[in-house]
Amino acid sequence: MILKRIKYSSYDELLDKLDTIELESFFDKDTNPILALIDDSSEKILLNDQEVNLNIEIDKYIEINNNSKSAGESSVALAKKIYEDSVVDGERLSTKLMYEKEFWTYMNLTIFFDLIKSKYFEDLKDISKMSDKEKKSLKDKIGRLYFNTGGLSKLDRTGLRFLWVLADLTYYNNGYELLQIAWDFIDPFKAIQECVLGNNPYILKAFARAIQILECDSKIRNTENRTLIPLHIRNYACNHFVDAYTNIDELGNILAEQMKIIMNTNK
Repeated sequence: MILKRIKYSSYDELLDKLDTIELESFFDKDTNPILALIDDSSEKILLNDQEVNLNIEIDKYIEINNNSKSAGESSVALAKKIYEDSVVDGERLSTKLMYEKEFWTYMNLTIFFDLIKSKYFEDLKDISKMSDKEKKSLKDKIGRLYFNTGGLSKLDRTGLRFLWVLADLTYYNNGYELLQIAWDFIDPFKAIQECVLGNNPYILKAFARAIQILECDSKIRNTENRTLIPLHIRNYACNHFVDAYTNIDELGNILAEQMKIIMNTNK
């Protein structure tokens, strides 16, 4: 498919359409009035002044989702697939582009429309029988998952953009071991990502590496530690200049020792 985005000038107008349509029509591609506006609301993304073809075999994505034993297994596998497919002519598409809500909104409303519906809305009940509160909740969910509403500092934990970002933040030594760890320990990992430390990819990878060094101890994610450990790491980082480290293994060992302090205190 040709690489495109929703025009910056058209994004808000397209999102506003959610307030004017019958939600029952959104998931029917033949009657969804927003989808009818996509062509006029989108533009090609040029790299080196040339249009780019993105190789997305959607059937493989659907297969991954359908054959996964759990939502978590599906999410990790899809994150890997999306990340692998974001390479064009041997180079990964820029982080700036891959964080853009306009890019993902175009992808979500076109090639990924049915995948998102299947993965995130499979238990959708009869919309016509929903209360106003339930309809508002559904509209907000559509906004998050199809239009990527919300700031980058606090990416929602669901949605394809988040899955790509998570793969990008944890890709290490040409593999995805840290991606699985980050997903399994998503609460403490997100607590680090959503603070100022999240601006440093070395710290994020090292935090996941520290969990791996501690053999993915389940105590890291218990009710108390999943809050206290990220708080302690943030405080430790401020006083010990950990943002200067670029060696993931070395920093991972340092963070693992700090995490053990909290875990041993809260036995």
